[in-house]
Amino acid sequence: MFAIGDTLFLEPAVSDHGMRYKCKVMELSDEQIYIDYPFNEKTGKMEFFMNGTAFKATFYHNDQNVYMFHTKLCGRKIDRIPLLAIHYPVENSLVKLQRRQFIRIETMLDIAVHPLEELSSFDPFTSVTSDISAGGLRIVLQEGHPLQEGMQVLCGVVLPMRTGAIHYLKAECRVLRILHDGEREKASVHFENLGEAAQQNLVRYCFEQQLAEKKKLLNE
Repeated sequence: MFAIGDTLFLEPAVSDHGMRYKCKVMELSDEQIYIDYPFNEKTGKMEFFMNGTAFKATFYHNDQNVYMFHTKLCGRKIDRIPLLAIHYPVENSLVKLQRRQFIRIETMLDIAVHPLEELSSFDPFTSVTSDISAGGLRIVLQEGHPLQEGMQVLCGVVLPMRTGAIHYLKAECRVLRILHDGEREKASVHFENLGEAAQQNLVRYCFEQQLAEKKKLLNE
């Protein structure tokens, strides 16, 4: 289920501040996961927790799903570096949150588009997205835009996370379709080369937006 070097994201179960902490799996046993000291994604500072602190933990499995489980801090260990021990989850306690390819979020994000091919060179331009998923996005286009179907481009997108952290996503993309949507055209693009870290940030952003939309609907 886990491997040394995997990334875990921890959220204190009783906190209402929306803080999230990032750590790595350093050692494994039958009952415990040993992690390095978590750091706050917003401040970048290392965080210290008391034994017994309960967490909601999420991680990204190699089957391309996001999983969540509940755990708590159960001890400490000094090895080459100080480590924390959290309870290893029972496999049937894992909750699959969502498959990457099914999460498409309507959101307006700043995007910069650059050419990748000399034959299709154009002046870089900025715009906004209309939606995004871990597989691709749609760009709102201005009149006279240079994009054509099949063109390869480099897209840079700003991802503002719920914690206040900002991630900058850069990805090689292929223009799949130019869509005529009312008065504006949109380009549907597919990510060609997206690294694992970028995928994780994108999946997390989509999931956070999905949760926020559900909460909004429940409060209406």
